[in-house]
Amino acid sequence: MRMIRLGLGLAIAAVAIALVVTRPAPMPAIPGQQGYALHKVEGPRTLRVLWLGNSHTYLWDVPGIVARMYAGTATRGLEIHSLTKGGAALPEILALPETARRFAAGGWDVLILQEGSYVANIRHDLQRPNLASALRAIDTPDARVLLYQNWAYADRLMPERLRRYAEATGNPTAFTRLYEAYYADPPHARQAALDARFSALARQIGADVAYAGQAIWKGQRAGHRLISTDGNHLQADGAVVAAITIYRALFGAPPASPPEPGSWSEAGIGRVAPWSALLALTEPDAVPRGPGWHRPPSR
Repeated sequence: MRMIRLGLGLAIAAVAIALVVTRPAPMPAIPGQQGYALHKVEGPRTLRVLWLGNSHTYLWDVPGIVARMYAGTATRGLEIHSLTKGGAALPEILALPETARRFAAGGWDVLILQEGSYVANIRHDLQRPNLASALRAIDTPDARVLLYQNWAYADRLMPERLRRYAEATGNPTAFTRLYEAYYADPPHARQAALDARFSALARQIGADVAYAGQAIWKGQRAGHRLISTDGNHLQADGAVVAAITIYRALFGAPPASPPEPGSWSEAGIGRVAPWSALLALTEPDAVPRGPGWHRPPSR
C-alpha cells in the first residue's frame, strides 16, 4: 500500500506548539510564477510534500493557499515543495533538471501529481502511462500519492493554445478530432467523465484524489464564477476551492479558517463568494465507478 498515515489526530490540548510560517514574497498583480517554490510551516515531525503541476498549480499560488490555511491549526511541521511548468503534462515536468534534484533528495511523505489539462480532458489515453512514468521516476514506495484532479474545459480553447496542446500530444490530428468530439457533451457530463476516470485510476494505483474539478463545476452550476474567461484557468475563488480540496485530501478534514486576507486574492478584487459557500462546494460527492485502467507496470 502506497499510503502513510499522517498521524494528525493528536490531542491539541496536550502540548502547545509554536509554529512560524515562512511567507513567500508579495504576490504580483497576476499571481503565480512557474518553477520551484517552497512553502513551509515550522513545527515538529515535518510532513514533506512534493507537488508536480502546471499553471493550475502556480497561478494564484495554490500550494501557498494550502500552507496558509494549515498554519492556523497545525500540530506538526509542513513543507510543500512545488515544481511547475506552464501548459505542461507530467512528462515535461519530469524532464526539468530541478525535478531530478528533488527526486534525489528523497524523504517525501506525500506526492501530489497534476496532469496537463489537455491530457486529462482530451488525450486521456496518455494519462495512465504518464502517471506510471512519474511513479517509476520518483521511486518513493512509502509515500502517499495524491492526484490533483483537473476540471472540464468551460469554453473552447483559444486557437493558439489549442494548436500548442495538439502538438504537445505528439498526434495533432488525433487531438483535434477528439477535441471536436469532446464538445458534443455538456460541461457537467464532461466533468462526470473526469470524475469516473480519476476514481478508477486512483483505485488501480492505491492513490487518493483531490476532486478539485468536481468542486469547481459544482460551483459553476451554482452561479459562482470560478473558471476564467479562457475556459481553462481559475479565478481567485476557484483557486481557493481547489486548495480546499487538496487540504481535505491531505488532512482528512476541511480547513478551520480561510487563507490570510490578501495573501491570494488579486489586488483590489478580493474574494467574491463567502468562505462558507466555497467550503461547502468541496464536500465530496459520490463518484461513479467508471471503466478501470490496467495497473501501471511495477516500480
